[in-house]
Amino acid sequence: MAGLSSDDFESLERRVAEPDSSAFDTLHRAYAGLVHKFVSSKTPNPGLASEITSEVFKTAWEKIEAYRWQDFSFHVWILRVANHELDARGLIDHREQWLDRAL
Repeated sequence: MAGLSSDDFESLERRVAEPDSSAFDTLHRAYAGLVHKFVSSKTPNPGLASEITSEVFKTAWEKIEAYRWQDFSFHVWILRVANHELDARGLIDHREQWLDRAL
């Protein structure tokens, strides 16, 4: 997100773990495009990709207590949430993941 430094992101990540809804909203805006791009890479349906992206952020807020900023930056954690959502919907090819790990 334009205008935010790495220190700003670190501060937001610390605050979102409290949980702080304002910090979450800022991070949501910052990473919505990244999550949507990732989700879109797993489904050719733009409407479904948008639906899943919304669901990812809803789930993330519901499970925000599980986020530990010391363990992962928020963008890594939110992509893990997205991956779990895609997997729950049967949109992850586990053979492809095995191949990625093997290479």
